[in-house]
Amino acid sequence: MIMKKLLFSIISSCLGMMTASAQYVPTPQATALTHEASGVIATSLFDFTAQSSTIEATILPTPTTLSTATTAEAPRGRHYRGPLHRFRPHFAALAEIGLGSEIDINATVGAQLLPFYYMGGGLNVTYWHDGFISDHDRADINIVINPRFEIPTRSIVTPFIDIKSGLAVTHKHGPYFAFSTGVQLENLILGIGYTMQVTNEDYTGPDGGGCIGSYYPNYIYDGVTFRLGIKF
Repeated sequence: MIMKKLLFSIISSCLGMMTASAQYVPTPQATALTHEASGVIATSLFDFTAQSSTIEATILPTPTTLSTATTAEAPRGRHYRGPLHRFRPHFAALAEIGLGSEIDINATVGAQLLPFYYMGGGLNVTYWHDGFISDHDRADINIVINPRFEIPTRSIVTPFIDIKSGLAVTHKHGPYFAFSTGVQLENLILGIGYTMQVTNEDYTGPDGGGCIGSYYPNYIYDGVTFRLGIKF
């Protein structure tokens, strides 16, 4: 009886151990699934890392390119001043009045050959007043040439130097010379000048007879004048 119980106990213990062993041993199917899952996870992680690197490499240059284009175009737009206009020679005219030691009127027609150079020719009419001998008051008509030098600026103020020289058609054709300087405000001329006229004055006898000689050979009339004019 005791032997039967002992044998039964041994058999029950063996069956229990076999059952426990069967529950903890992994099957090939479970192992395969486990490896497949690990492989899928590893592959997904690798793909995610690769995609992240690709996205970063594509996105990073974009703002750099935009910034570079903006920086390169800004100075060009900031310093653009429009098309440049070339100077072309053109016709011009001067009308000028001098007030001072004499009164003179000048009218010349010419051309603006360069931005700083005008060349013209015309007539000058000058009335000379002698404060000592009224008989020496006189009017002269002169044919003149008129070179004029201007200093171009970015404002409406243009400094100039004006020269007129020629010969009188009255009073033995004495030479005439005038020099002036000042500023031109758009078309208005303001300046100061010096004028000189050389003449030969004939002496007439007290009885009103004919000319008996040259009383003032190469007599010079000169004076300083304020000049006002317009350039067309």
